[in-house]
Amino acid sequence: MTEDRSGNGEKREHERFPKKLSVEVHVFILPEGPADPGYEARGRTIDIGQGGVLLRLDKEVREGHKVRLRFWEMPPGVRLWPMMVSGSILRLEQGELPSKEGTIGAGSLLAIEFTEPLSELDVPGTA
Repeated sequence: MTEDRSGNGEKREHERFPKKLSVEVHVFILPEGPADPGYEARGRTIDIGQGGVLLRLDKEVREGHKVRLRFWEMPPGVRLWPMMVSGSILRLEQGELPSKEGTIGAGSLLAIEFTEPLSELDVPGTA
């Protein structure tokens, strides 16, 4: 685990970048069971670390759902690999839109923890 640099006692396995990084993402929410449909959502990242991402999506999702996330339109100079990753949704903050029990409403702030850390993440000006 990395040391706490935020002052709030939180410890992370992978360091997050101190600058915000806004990247368009497409997220496929995997079905929970064989009879359940999967669906897609879109959003923008707020920050990215090698082990996960903080973002807002345009659809409601359930905490703990498994996802596949694809990054789009990287800012100039940013290198990120792989461009498609798997992970799980973790809830952080409820949005303004109403939500059903057990779901996170569209526009909510949430985190996706990657199954495997990114092998490359280079953001100019953060070294």
